Amino acid sequence: MREGRDPGGAATLARYAASRRLDAQATIRVTDLLAGAFLGSGRLGRAARGVLLAAVLTSLDIFPAPRRFFARRMIYGPSALP
Repeated sequence: MREGRDPGGAATLARYAASRRLDAQATIRVTDLLAGAFLGSGRLGRAARGVLLAAVLTSLDIFPAPRRFFARRMIYGPSALP
């Protein structure tokens, strides 16, 4: 955005859209994955989801590095990746 003279110009907006495409696609995939994971009504499926979710959240509580990575990735998008 800083390189363009006109922030609303077609070339500037096209570059911005291209830079955001990866993050948008990743967000859509994660959202679809989560929605699909919580569908289904079987007792065994609900129990498995509960155990898996508890394990993930517990691991984020125990290990600060993955927690920081996950938080930075969700806040800043792909620019947070090393």
